[in-house]
Amino acid sequence: MFILVILLFIYELFMKATAAFGILTAAIGLYVGSQLPKPVTSDSISVVTFKINVPFQAWAKGFDSPEAANLHQINGITPLYRGVSSDNPSQVIVIHQADSGVVAKFLNSNSKLVRDTGHLLKSTRISNWRSN
Repeated sequence: MFILVILLFIYELFMKATAAFGILTAAIGLYVGSQLPKPVTSDSISVVTFKINVPFQAWAKGFDSPEAANLHQINGITPLYRGVSSDNPSQVIVIHQADSGVVAKFLNSNSKLVRDTGHLLKSTRISNWRSN
């Protein structure tokens, strides 16, 4: 009888430990799942690559100007990233949050202003992306 009581006690401890382990595992899974990266935006993205005929810092000064920021905002374009190629200092990339076709229309409508920054329009390549 004494052995049966001990076995039942051990079994009960084992079951409690199993339940605690299961709860702990579920909590860890929830935590890890909540830490997974989320999309930066669910809106459409335009990736623009092009060449410039001025130093990158000179081009960036025009791109970052208050006038350019105002034009971007008016046209529904939100710049997310701009950078220069590590291998080719005349190659630039810009990533915008904008509906498909908006960046192309913007570049065409403001071609003189864009050219004046050193952007070589004929080299421009635009691709549009969405998350779904």
